[in-house]
Amino acid sequence: MEKILIQGKVETNLSLFKKAIVKHFKGLYTRRAPASFSITNLGLPRLKEVRSQELIKEVTMEEIKEAVLSCNPTKAPGLDGFNLKCLKHVWSVVGEEFSKCILEFFETGKLPAAINTT
Repeated sequence: MEKILIQGKVETNLSLFKKAIVKHFKGLYTRRAPASFSITNLGLPRLKEVRSQELIKEVTMEEIKEAVLSCNPTKAPGLDGFNLKCLKHVWSVVGEEFSKCILEFFETGKLPAAINTT
């Protein structure tokens, strides 16, 4: 190589070649700190205190039932291939146990062992 383009300037100096190449590859393979991110700078409206408290209140079995029964029955098939139409159809049989599993998830942050898929 006789010359190289470094930051828009043609360079013929061999030592500058080497420095530019090293700098280039160090930039490619050096781990950078992740960019900092703050949701507060997005300009989103803030929730009123009353509304924010609603987000942390305990979920009830009635709310779970209402949420499940209000969903489109043909959407979101589970791992077993069953969609919400099936769950709605058998709600009178499995609704209470299903709701208990959802409540356990909200309390512990983990799926109950009976339905844990990992």
